[in-house]
Amino acid sequence: LRKTWYIKLTQQRLLSASQKKTRNRLMGHIKKCRSIYERIQKDPNYQIFPGEQKKLDEWPNYQRQLEELDSIIDPVKVEAAIQEWLDNPPEPLTDLRRADTHRVCFVGKNTKQMHKDHWKDMVATSHSVSIPGATATTFRE
Repeated sequence: LRKTWYIKLTQQRLLSASQKKTRNRLMGHIKKCRSIYERIQKDPNYQIFPGEQKKLDEWPNYQRQLEELDSIIDPVKVEAAIQEWLDNPPEPLTDLRRADTHRVCFVGKNTKQMHKDHWKDMVATSHSVSIPGATATTFRE
């Protein structure tokens, strides 16, 4: 599982955003060329439009460019590059949530009162930030 995940993660990080867009665009062009080619194969009398013929002429060029990009993310090369991390994986990350002292639940006092049994041991709701006697009703009296 780790091997599969590391290879996939590395492949995702090797290509830049523009290379990923170019790769997707090339795959779309190749798919379109295949559909045109299949139409021609099914119907010998199919009338090819000039734009379609231009795409068919560019088909080998699209495949060559796609192969160049795919060679960057070749799984065999990627596995060789990350073999060190596969043999000696890094320590797992610990709890990355916000520190408990900084966790606050932003709900009203009535909501806290209503859910006090469910939220009993939660750090975010255990400390009330309101000061007793400093509410609007106290000042109004």
